[in-house]
Amino acid sequence: MLIPMSVQLQFGESPILCEATVPLEPVELSEVLPAFRLIADQLIDAAIDKAASENKAVSCKKGCGACCRMAVPVSEPEAYRLRSVVDAMPEPQKSRVQERFALGMEVFGRTGLLTNMFQRVSGEEEEQSAMAKLDAYYATGVACPFLEDESCSIYDERPLICREFLVTSPAENCANIDGAGVERLPTLARPGDALILIASNPNEKRIASMPMIQILEWTNEHPNQPEANPGPEWMGLFVQTLQTKANNSI
Repeated sequence: MLIPMSVQLQFGESPILCEATVPLEPVELSEVLPAFRLIADQLIDAAIDKAASENKAVSCKKGCGACCRMAVPVSEPEAYRLRSVVDAMPEPQKSRVQERFALGMEVFGRTGLLTNMFQRVSGEEEEQSAMAKLDAYYATGVACPFLEDESCSIYDERPLICREFLVTSPAENCANIDGAGVERLPTLARPGDALILIASNPNEKRIASMPMIQILEWTNEHPNQPEANPGPEWMGLFVQTLQTKANNSI
């Protein structure tokens, strides 16, 4: 049973009211993703409107897939969701996508780049090491397995971080491995980060995310999702985390 929820996020003098429906009964976190996406999309729309008021426009468009070669951090709940998307694909699409995942893992298995790629860093040395891994990943040129003809083939199911990662600078600048000339769209909050946080164990250094290329292997190794909670409880935790992170960044 789905029930409607209204949540209000406050960013300075800019309140945003978001509407979504969530399951009333206890469910795994991945089952609440559609509601989280609605909130993310509303926040991003607000950011796009604000940029437009400053005579800036999002330059991302179909056929521009530079960011689809980055080590995109996918939360564990999204990994389970995307695994189900792949499993439901018709043939031969399913086999093509699975093969791209396998080829990508073969490349990165030789480099060791995926080992502890996303974890909590402490100190400048760990931060520099993490950034070097991200740059090295991008330098391989391995594309997201869902990228077809330089466009996302699962656009409606794309992770929160993909929804947030928009730029207002010339699209061709995104190919610069050092990020030179790239101006990312400022958003009021980062739903992708909030989702990763509520899925993570605060007592572990590792956070609940992985590079997109790793989701099939990881879900094979971890077939069972963690605890279930009522949908409204998940939503409350998500909104609270989103608001707290936004407050801390002001």
